[in-house]
Amino acid sequence: MPIRNNFAINGRKFCTGCQTEKDVSEFGIQRTRKDGLDYRCKACMRARLKERYKDESYRQQKLATGARWREAHPDADMNKYYKRKYGITMDDYNRMFVEQNGVCAICGKEEKTRRRKKSSGNERLAVDHCHETGEIRGLLCFKCNTAMGSLGDTRDHVMRVIHYLSKSLSDSDGESFRIGKSSL
Repeated sequence: MPIRNNFAINGRKFCTGCQTEKDVSEFGIQRTRKDGLDYRCKACMRARLKERYKDESYRQQKLATGARWREAHPDADMNKYYKRKYGITMDDYNRMFVEQNGVCAICGKEEKTRRRKKSSGNERLAVDHCHETGEIRGLLCFKCNTAMGSLGDTRDHVMRVIHYLSKSLSDSDGESFRIGKSSL
């Protein structure tokens, strides 16, 4: 079989997997190649990886490699996540964290809740943002962020909670609330 040019020409490229010429949109990105595209089409790459992952030793090796990389680069995944979800970088997050002295913007406490299977270090404070405008308001601990999420982004809901709790105050300094027969 003759060797074919495997580079994209006029929007077309030859797939070495299925041995057919296809539109470049059917190929994934591969930055190390001269044309910037994978040598196999997406369908062939998907089938190849699926087949390789059936081999348990290969699968475990890949998972271990990924875990080692994440351990060595803990901020890399978070930087991508923050950029995609909130439009900020890890540097932006760290700047807000320093401005808030590393504590929740509502309760003023450090994050203590463990949500992920991390072996060491603290959890990150959550990025609080308005769901309508996308504007970032600050960093919150898990409990305060969950409470904010339950209340929603409306002033009316927050005022109703304040009014409800104000009616139940058991002392004048607001340290404890009485709900039913139990004190909180």
